[in-house]
Amino acid sequence: MHGDQSYFRQDVERQAEANDATIAFSSDYQTETIFWINTDSPVAQRSCAHTDKIGYLSYDPGFLSFAKPVTTLETSVPSGEEIVITGSGTEGNTSCGQLDKAFTPEKNKNYLIHFEKAGNYCRMNITEKESGAEVASRRVTTCSN
Repeated sequence: MHGDQSYFRQDVERQAEANDATIAFSSDYQTETIFWINTDSPVAQRSCAHTDKIGYLSYDPGFLSFAKPVTTLETSVPSGEEIVITGSGTEGNTSCGQLDKAFTPEKNKNYLIHFEKAGNYCRMNITEKESGAEVASRRVTTCSN
């Protein structure tokens, strides 16, 4: 969702609520970085069928001639419930991910999820947007079918 405050959950659009947290996304990968969300609870029983694409960032689509630059991506998420964010980045013909991280957003907080190049590896960092403080999160395994 490019800048609007909702995301799709199955066949139902979830509208932002007053106490929701907000997540903005950024990436070191110039060609394309795709982000998904899973709000199933408990996380241990989450299903791939319940993972919804939030959207993508593409600062320089390069060889993806069908793609256009998308430089902002933001969504609202329910607070007080553990969620899983998944990211995957591409630059030229090199890709990294799929990375899955779980965390519990607090109400009315703003977060930044950054997909980072780290040498020959990649990582996904979650910070509070205003302070830059790292947010407690954990790696989780890819969802089950």
